[in-house]
Amino acid sequence: ASWSRRQREYNDKLKTGDLLEVAQVLRDLYQIGTGKELSYGEKKVLEQARKLLVTEVALAEGAKEAQVVQRLENIFH
Repeated sequence: ASWSRRQREYNDKLKTGDLLEVAQVLRDLYQIGTGKELSYGEKKVLEQARKLLVTEVALAEGAKEAQVVQRLENIFH
């Protein structure tokens, strides 16, 4: 799929605010990043998804965002 189509799909998923959708975007971009360096646009979407997920999980668990970031890094790396 072309990046513009994927970007539109990813942005649509992020706009839903659904954590599962956001996590799927994050997963997809991390997987793409293992095979090649992400483009500027891909990095922006990845960072946006990561911020959304970290903020929501930290609020839901009463955890510090840094702890959630560390957990995500452990999962994806």
